Amino acid sequence: MEINLTRPLVFFDIESTGLDVSKDRIIEISVVKLFPDGHTDIKTHRINPQMHIPEQSTAIHHITDEDVAGCPALSSTPKAWPHIWKDVTLPATTPSSLTSLSLRRSLKDAVWTLTFPAANS
Repeated sequence: MEINLTRPLVFFDIESTGLDVSKDRIIEISVVKLFPDGHTDIKTHRINPQMHIPEQSTAIHHITDEDVAGCPALSSTPKAWPHIWKDVTLPATTPSSLTSLSLRRSLKDAVWTLTFPAANS
């Protein structure tokens, strides 16, 4: 299947300390960015949530407190991260997902802004 892109398409996934968007934190984010010329950029970063990762969460994603102990907090992750989202298209299902809500809240906490354009823009 050939996709005719006019701007990059970004897929992302997160792992977190739990499912409560108001209190749980992101501990891993993976991004696949597909460019109009066909090349891809794939990045995965672990993030120190600065809180305990519950055993129930570790049982799902297998990421422990020890795995993220030496990782940066979200507020000190590379400055390039906000640029991943610049002028991109996100799949239609992503903006309404728990992943998107968690990412928005976490980036807001880190003093970044993430907005999702309307589907027809």
